Amino acid sequence: MARWKSQINIFLYLEHRAYLQDWEVDARKSSTTFSYRLFSLKAGFKSPNFLKLVMEGKRNLSEEGIKKFAKGLNLNKKEGEYFHHLVLYNQAETHEQKNFHFQYILKAQKIQNIRPMDQDKYEYYSHWY
Repeated sequence: MARWKSQINIFLYLEHRAYLQDWEVDARKSSTTFSYRLFSLKAGFKSPNFLKLVMEGKRNLSEEGIKKFAKGLNLNKKEGEYFHHLVLYNQAETHEQKNFHFQYILKAQKIQNIRPMDQDKYEYYSHWY
């Protein structure tokens, strides 16, 4: 089965359709075998162009569809959880739902921005006195 690994960082997105569009462009650049049909097959959709329909806003994703997309996009567990909340944030019908998912998104983005400290900075700050 085809395996596309995108270099697109999902944690930089607040709109799942924009992420999918950028992911698709990157997947096409990195693999000559990429197609909507192969993506649908890998993700487990019967419709050969479901990815395209979602990107264009003609279809929304259900809970099961989100899981299938995460599989088709080769997302790891953290990326998959982020994608789940991203989709539900974008598809939320109430302010409370939108706020709940947005809080998760903000938290996940902050965690992704944490970087280990350089050794020299660690030495300096650990012996500043």
